[in-house]
Amino acid sequence: MNDLTKLMLGIAEAEKQASINLDAVAPKNLPAMQMAKADALDRIEKLKADYKVFMTGATFTIFTSGTPEDQRTFALIAQQEADVLVVSANDLYMQLAKAVEPTLGDRRTFGTSQLAFLIRSMGDMCRDFKLRDLRTPEIFDLAHPQTLDELATHIRNIIRISSGDALNKAFLENKIFNQAMEVRYNKSVVPVVVLDAVPGEADALGSTLFSQITFKVATTAEMCNKEAVLQKLTEIRQELKSRKTN
Repeated sequence: MNDLTKLMLGIAEAEKQASINLDAVAPKNLPAMQMAKADALDRIEKLKADYKVFMTGATFTIFTSGTPEDQRTFALIAQQEADVLVVSANDLYMQLAKAVEPTLGDRRTFGTSQLAFLIRSMGDMCRDFKLRDLRTPEIFDLAHPQTLDELATHIRNIIRISSGDALNKAFLENKIFNQAMEVRYNKSVVPVVVLDAVPGEADALGSTLFSQITFKVATTAEMCNKEAVLQKLTEIRQELKSRKTN
């Protein structure tokens, strides 16, 4: 049993202890059980922090390009056959777009009110991720995005122009960490496929995400089959070993 497996078992045990229903505990045992639950919650946070430290050094990212369909086919095969985690570089912007969309009105206008709403939403995320000094958007073009995808693209442009990819980096690291915790990922390396990066985004995000080790894969219909995907992942793992030894 490796150290990471022990860590994940420790988290599972602490979560079990923290799930105690205090309402069902006899009064005479309540103080002791309250202390046990509080201790378990503290241990969960400490063990998760230790796991995040592991992920910082163990994660490498694979940024895909190509059609959305080819990217997702590649990612699905990699996920099913090689236990790869999958996120999208557009997830943050879609989440913000879904929050902003109800404010657009009948003419679907993105104006000053929508910008103010976006800034407040970004502020909430910054507090959650403990991000400081993130530059908020000031200048933007009036727009009438007709679809959710168009709105997400507009928001993406506004944020990247004003503050680069810092918020998306924090968002993706949090999402990757939560995915790993959910599936109890306990392998020595953590491969993550990142879909939907726009030109320049892969370099910017890849140079800061976790271990900062990144690869790029141009997906095509011809390579979106089990054999081709596994071959590409093998090549990436070999390159990863080579980079770590040099």
